[in-house]
Amino acid sequence: MENKQIGDYKILKHIGSGGMAKVYLAVHKDVPNLKVVLKVLSHSEHTDRFKQEADKLALLDNNPNICKIRHFFNHGDEFIIAMDYIDGPSLEEILDKKEETSVPDSLKIIVDIITALEPAHAKGIFHRDIKPSNIMYTKTGDLKIIDFGIAKGKSDPQLTIVGTAAGTPEYMAPEQFEAREDLDYSKCDLFTIGTMLYKMLTGELPHKGANEFILRDAKLFDTPVLPSKLNKNIDKELDNIIIKSIKSDPDERFNSLSEMKAEIQAVLDNVKGASPGSPPPKTSSPKPSSGGLPKVIKLTAVLIAIGAVAFIGYKIIP
Repeated sequence: MENKQIGDYKILKHIGSGGMAKVYLAVHKDVPNLKVVLKVLSHSEHTDRFKQEADKLALLDNNPNICKIRHFFNHGDEFIIAMDYIDGPSLEEILDKKEETSVPDSLKIIVDIITALEPAHAKGIFHRDIKPSNIMYTKTGDLKIIDFGIAKGKSDPQLTIVGTAAGTPEYMAPEQFEAREDLDYSKCDLFTIGTMLYKMLTGELPHKGANEFILRDAKLFDTPVLPSKLNKNIDKELDNIIIKSIKSDPDERFNSLSEMKAEIQAVLDNVKGASPGSPPPKTSSPKPSSGGLPKVIKLTAVLIAIGAVAFIGYKIIP
């Protein structure tokens, strides 16, 4: 595929694969410094979902927290989405270098992630696969959420087959394993964020299982160890926030991301000092959209976006 041209883009290399698409680093044929990520649909049966992703990204294009979609087009029988590419590490790569992240750094990261998602939730668009590998940093420390490949809108047709799941088992909410049509995906995003916060602060996941079925049951029936039992720097208030966000019953979680963020921010305001060397969040005010989106933290970053369905992850190819 290297040196092949797709539309106006010359393929540089294959950088990943997923259940829906193959992903390539490419450059515009007339603008050699304009690098993009091309997502090339792998199977025609996923065309509707792929177009749904392009539509979601178009709706969120004014959101500086989400990678920009530059172009989507047909190339023969293939459907292509061209997106921004910026080189930088994922949160997963950063976390892999340490057993746990300090309390203030973890809270800042989670506040930024929630702030990034709030405008999407306001438009009725839910990510459904938040995890550290979908949070990217630029080399200057800016953060951005990537991969809306399985995002779901309130008015979307049910493109996930009922009885199969979309997401990553370690982070997804227990009800998400069933993929019912009536799921409240805002609560699913909330659960995954709570799971990420638990992992950052303790170095462990709150629920464990040898396979997705055992893991689902653990999320439904097991009580996770209090984070403060694993990290003495966590107080009772933060314990309560984390445990509430990962309750097995969606009705027992926070009512919204904004409610969860307000409680986390209150804890963060009382915490002094962040450890050196952590990615510093950057802030700015994006231009308001016609939908009146709230101001959000300026987050600019990498996209290596790979659509995934039914527990199918992806492998980055060196």
